[in-house]
Amino acid sequence: MKSEEYNLKKCLAGAILQKFTNYRVKVTIIGDFSMYPSQSFKDFIYECNSGKDICYLPTEQQTIEKLSI
Repeated sequence: MKSEEYNLKKCLAGAILQKFTNYRVKVTIIGDFSMYPSQSFKDFIYECNSGKDICYLPTEQQTIEKLSI
């Protein structure tokens, strides 16, 4: 994917994920995000992973562990 697809200035990702939070739905996005050099994207992932409702994790096993807490 192109790096401009992860332009956080448009707030689209945050707005979509906020809807899940509002309805108390936990969301986990699984994948390797290290290939995206954007510092703002890394900060966004860090902030999401600091909470309990939305997280970005590299493996399905880590997702199961996180959601079962």
